[in-house]
Amino acid sequence: MSQRKIFVCLLICFVVGTSSGQKFDCGRCPVVSTERRFDYEEFAGVWYEVARFPSLFEYASKCVSDNHTIMDDGTVRVTNQRYLPFRGYVDKVIYVTQDETDPAILHSRFKWWQPVMSFVIMDTDYDHYALIHSCTEYFWGTFNMQFNWIFSRKPTVPETLLNNLMYRFNEAGIDVSQFEYTEQDDCPSHAARTKYKKKKDKKGDKTDSNEIDTNDNNINSHSHEEGM
Repeated sequence: MSQRKIFVCLLICFVVGTSSGQKFDCGRCPVVSTERRFDYEEFAGVWYEVARFPSLFEYASKCVSDNHTIMDDGTVRVTNQRYLPFRGYVDKVIYVTQDETDPAILHSRFKWWQPVMSFVIMDTDYDHYALIHSCTEYFWGTFNMQFNWIFSRKPTVPETLLNNLMYRFNEAGIDVSQFEYTEQDDCPSHAARTKYKKKKDKKGDKTDSNEIDTNDNNINSHSHEEGM
């Protein structure tokens, strides 16, 4: 590909990214590590979105949560619930499968005609936080498009924990200044919204029970063990 064509592609991506809020970067995707010995049964249940990179499909969304349910065939159903001021609560269901070589890498296709998208569970302690990364390269690594999320078992997290999690992303070469915080305050009531529970049922799903208490000491010690 000629330099002129590359320039035109980059210009188009800049215009699209600026208008939609999508995050584009020059060069290849950052190399990130994955959660060691990832266990989806422990990870299943409700996660609240704390922060995210700008994205068109989450534009103007608040009160965002993901509910991971393990199915009988081994796939995982992820129900994304978000509140839009002009529509109310919107539920979107996707199905993900784990990578055969690394269970902390998840694959999904949003539409049948779209390419498979991969998500990396970078770090989680299962009870308090989860860091998720996705990146796709275009034109042989000329530029990339990134998605990054911070999730928590509770709608909000302590500032000390949030700083540690941002540091973890920064160590991986991810521009943390691109994060925007998800509004989780004053969420309208919704009968379908569930809460996390520590005790699992027979299927490994964590729903409909009391929320847990956050222990900063446990969180910080786990972060240091992972090299934070």
